[in-house]
Amino acid sequence: MSGKMCSLPGHRAATGSALVNSVRQISATVGVALHVAAVGAHVGPAQRQDFRVAWLVAAALSAATAVVGARITRAATRTRKVLAPAATQATRLTDTH
Repeated sequence: MSGKMCSLPGHRAATGSALVNSVRQISATVGVALHVAAVGAHVGPAQRQDFRVAWLVAAALSAATAVVGARITRAATRTRKVLAPAATQATRLTDTH
């Protein structure tokens, strides 16, 4: 993979959105299932500290995911701002009115 972000054509936007949401929901479900399996493996009053550590790890991973998401969003916005003038000029050049 070259690291470039591609966008779907307008007529495929609904399909792309559905795919992104499906992957997000499946990932969340698998993540919660793994977390519960790891935390629930040792149940009892003596494991109170284990529960705290597990939930702190989950909170840290959630925060890291939010940071990565924000960076990706900013990078995509910057790319659009850079590409928008070029796309506008290309449209002007190919416009046959």
